[in-house]
Amino acid sequence: MDEEARRKMTRARSQLIMQRPWFGYLSCYLEPREDKNLSIPTMGTDGRYLYYCPDFVKDLSMEHLLGCICHEIAHVAFGDLWRRGGRDQLRWNVGADCVRNTLLLDEGFRLPSGLLMVDAAPDQRDEVRKLSVEEMYERVEVTEVPIAGLAEAGEGGGYEVETRGGKTRGKQLDDHDVWDKAGDGDKSEFDKSKARKELEQRWREYVSRARQIVKSQGKGMGSLDEMVDELLEARLDWRQFLRNFLLSTIISDYQICPPSKRHLWRGVYLPSVKREEEVEVIFAADTSGSMGTEELRDAISEVVGITTQFAGYRIWYVEVDWNIQRITELTPYTYNLDEIKKVRGRGGTRFPVQRIVSEVQNEHNGNPSAVIYFTDSFGDVEGGDPGLPVFWLVCQPSDRFRPSFGTVVKYER
Repeated sequence: MDEEARRKMTRARSQLIMQRPWFGYLSCYLEPREDKNLSIPTMGTDGRYLYYCPDFVKDLSMEHLLGCICHEIAHVAFGDLWRRGGRDQLRWNVGADCVRNTLLLDEGFRLPSGLLMVDAAPDQRDEVRKLSVEEMYERVEVTEVPIAGLAEAGEGGGYEVETRGGKTRGKQLDDHDVWDKAGDGDKSEFDKSKARKELEQRWREYVSRARQIVKSQGKGMGSLDEMVDELLEARLDWRQFLRNFLLSTIISDYQICPPSKRHLWRGVYLPSVKREEEVEVIFAADTSGSMGTEELRDAISEVVGITTQFAGYRIWYVEVDWNIQRITELTPYTYNLDEIKKVRGRGGTRFPVQRIVSEVQNEHNGNPSAVIYFTDSFGDVEGGDPGLPVFWLVCQPSDRFRPSFGTVVKYER
């Protein structure tokens, strides 16, 4: 282990606790670990460890080192690691770095010259300042380009980033490949998924705890306070939340024509991501007796909303009360709304998510990537985590409804 780099990392974290306590307390949850084999020889985190390249750390000024450590903390505190899902990895990584670097610059941190957004025009930084990573992902265009003279920001090429506010060039600060580790070692995919969810929940608790400590000391957090509120209370409009949720489940296809622009400068022609993406999800509608006619109309309306947002879709519309009553496949070629308007069910309430997923997969040969469950929440969940992301769209929230898995969002017309 390089002792000079280790001591410098220790000093930097101590300074954060004294000068920027919210970031400082959160840094205590990331154990520094030297790693000379990072794909970008700078830093990275998997939510448990703060990986660093010793030469990079030793070459940085202390103020730049503080900014880089806080960049890693921001990635994990605001959930960039968990929210990428099936999105294009490069666009998400670049978008996340743009948003986090802009946040840190606004908070008064200094970052090495040449990183994404550090040298951006004011108009472009103003635009990015208002965006979530999901929104940045939707509007950003990324092209890989050669950039010389940015040794302090790591080796290799950089990216030209185009948004509505213009174009800027810069390098990605850190190694995002370690995000896939999530500190899980050689566990199975199922165990990794479970561990990632547990780690995500722990970090929400860490973020909340760090804010409580800072406020108990009579210290303010500025604009970070509002961002933490949004993180902990999910104030995002539920329709945008649902769209982000669906986008995160999509694994895009590829096409050779036109080729990817990211590698053209090298004379390398690689497939580009297709924009015509298909979403395949289960939409489970609670058709129990406690659901009124208006709520059932809302359920069908939201199904129609999904079909208008995506060029390709395969929706497994499941009517379920105490038991699964009917499963209807909806695609652009088998779109039969008249049939699903004839509601089946109206008995007691139970949420058999595991059985629904199993039946769609095994008896209908479906391959859903997520479950949307529309309900009034008056019932109990049967079984455990189905192994897919679950989005509970609740029209009548109750304190009693606290499922052990999935994301609960209040439905509002």
